[in-house]
Amino acid sequence: MISSAWSRNLKLWLPSAVFLFLTVVFLGVFALEFADEAQVARTRLARRTEELDVIRAQRKHAQGIVEKVRASEEGLADFYGRRLSTEREALTRILAEIKDLCRRAGIPPTSLAYERQVLEGQDVSRRTITFSVDGTYAQLRQLINFIELSDSFLILDEVALRGNDVEGTPLRISLSLSTLFTANSAALAREPPNLES
Repeated sequence: MISSAWSRNLKLWLPSAVFLFLTVVFLGVFALEFADEAQVARTRLARRTEELDVIRAQRKHAQGIVEKVRASEEGLADFYGRRLSTEREALTRILAEIKDLCRRAGIPPTSLAYERQVLEGQDVSRRTITFSVDGTYAQLRQLINFIELSDSFLILDEVALRGNDVEGTPLRISLSLSTLFTANSAALAREPPNLES
């Protein structure tokens, strides 16, 4: 009875069964074919991800170098603009700084004198600044410490101490400081050298 029902309705179910069979075969072939392509795509994606990670690391390294170069350029601009500014500007700034350092140490200078010396065979001149201060040993020591910690290029050439060794008695100290200037410092201040060549 079952076989006769199937055979009687053969025209109804046979095309559906053939279509279902062909669909399953087609999907199987399609899945096998695209499984390889999907694996290739996953491999390609993994490789691109690794390349992207390498590029990101290189970019981060390059950004670090760029930041260092910018900091160096700013430092050079500061060096040429502030440190190697014109002699008059720098000397005025240094004299003001010396007075400020003395004031911070609590011992104002009694006199300031300076002289210029051109160094033979060099493109450099030397300014020597001489001054005296009166104060306690602690104040004088603090002043010398301030001079040593100064951002300005100051050379402590000579220190002469006069007075007695009694605690709290004012002492007199004569200091001789010097600084250097390039002869073409004004040109350098306007146009720092090109480091890209």
